[in-house]
Order: sequence, then structure tokens, then C-alpha cells
Amino acid sequence: MSTRPGTGPARHLARLAEKLRADPAYMARTLHEYQERERLDDDALARSLHLQVDQLPRLELCKRPSSRSKAFSEELRQIAVYTGADPVALAQIIRNVDSIEQMKNLPSTTGMEAKERALPSTSGLLAAARDSDAMDSDEESSDTSPKGDEPRS
Repeated sequence: MSTRPGTGPARHLARLAEKLRADPAYMARTLHEYQERERLDDDALARSLHLQVDQLPRLELCKRPSSRSKAFSEELRQIAVYTGADPVALAQIIRNVDSIEQMKNLPSTTGMEAKERALPSTSGLLAAARDSDAMDSDEESSDTSPKGDEPRS
């Protein structure tokens, strides 16, 4: 999916960025994960960040700000100024990748346990239906049966 420049210093930066895709401390990893999941080529990723495609390696070589950090906004702003990336789009990509990572780390459920969690309990509904049926039959029987204060024949 790469449409990166093929010669000179830009190519060296692109190769270095590719190597950093395995390191979660760099934007290269975050952007690559996002690209893979969204099936974006370099041109589409660059457009979404309002960048020229030849600026992607510069962004990928930046340290990744932690979205949990108090300094996240400031670090994101610095990256955006340095690379020319849209800070809002960049923040959305980082948070998107973080969300997926958090979901991957949730404990998985299998078999009956998953079915039990997926289906709500209906016991209260059935009991309410039975109570309603019982009340209806009580009303019907009280309409046809003699009242306690009326004389019986």
C-alpha cells in the first residue's frame, strides 16, 4: 500500500519509519495500525490528515503522545505544528487505535457464559405475566361468585 518517495533522504526516512512500525512508542505504529484497519493507502491517510504524502514519514518518526497523559493536547499540537498534520484528525486516529487496543485487552467470553451475558433475564417478565393472568382469573371468579355481604340464595 505504499506510495512513498523512492529516492534520496525522503526514501531513507520512509525506510526508518517502516522499521518503527513495530515500536508502539512511535507514530509509525499507530498510523500503520489505523491504515491496516481502515484499508487506507498512503495517499488516503495523508488526505485524512491534510498532509502531502511525502510528509507521512516525518509524522511517523514522531514519538507517540499518550492519550491518557495530561500533556496529550500540547504534545499533539507540537506534532501538528512540526508535521503540518490536522491536530483534530490526528487525535481521532490516536484515540481510535487506543480504543481498539483496549477492546482487544478485554477478557473474552466463550460458550454458555457469552450466551448468558447476551440474553437478558425473562424471569421477571414471565412472573409479571403470570401475576396478570392470576389477577384476571381472580376478577372473573369474583364477578361470578357471591360477595360476602350479599345474602346467598
